[in-house]
Amino acid sequence: MIPLNVFGKGLLIAHLQNIVVSSNSTVGRNCCLFHGTTIGISLGKDDNGKCPVIGDGVTICAGAGVFGDIQIADDVMIASNAVVVKNIETCGAVVGGVPAKIIGMNSGWNMNQFVKGIEEE
Repeated sequence: MIPLNVFGKGLLIAHLQNIVVSSNSTVGRNCCLFHGTTIGISLGKDDNGKCPVIGDGVTICAGAGVFGDIQIADDVMIASNAVVVKNIETCGAVVGGVPAKIIGMNSGWNMNQFVKGIEEE
């Protein structure tokens, strides 16, 4: 389920299956979601129901989860099946693992570049 007014302009859903997003989340412009992604509160942690704030141009790959009162920088790519529970403050980072950590930089593709290419055509 994808609630209204959570995502900025330019949401791309690559595969529309099993996507769960809390209405308390905030996601910037030009985000890309793949199937099986979850964005919401962190279970077992008293964060008063606060949810992630995700920047512009973020790609969340299949099966990944982003949980809790955290912030994700612009142009981050979250790898498949990653579980993000801490801030990702580095723009252009590639994160993966459980719990997720930076595993690379500049994946070679991000949504902001993709949208810019479309607008130039």
